Amino acid sequence: MAIVYWLLIKIREKDCQLYDEKQRLDVGRSAFLSLGVTTVVLCMLFDVQYFDRDGVVGYLWCPVFLFIAMLIFSAGNLVYSRKA
Repeated sequence: MAIVYWLLIKIREKDCQLYDEKQRLDVGRSAFLSLGVTTVVLCMLFDVQYFDRDGVVGYLWCPVFLFIAMLIFSAGNLVYSRKA
């Protein structure tokens, strides 16, 4: 409900920007950081999976990868927004 309320307020404003310049910069930095880190993590998971085809990583690589990607992105947003 809070998100719907926030969206309604943003739609009614004359200057309908969802994020200001600082927030866009923080999100961009976090996205760049999560892209780099998750690329390395995905390569490591591939390396582990390639040599151990019957292991647990073969079944759990996608949830682990998605969790790490969201974790790094969210942590990056928190860190970069605190530096303001």
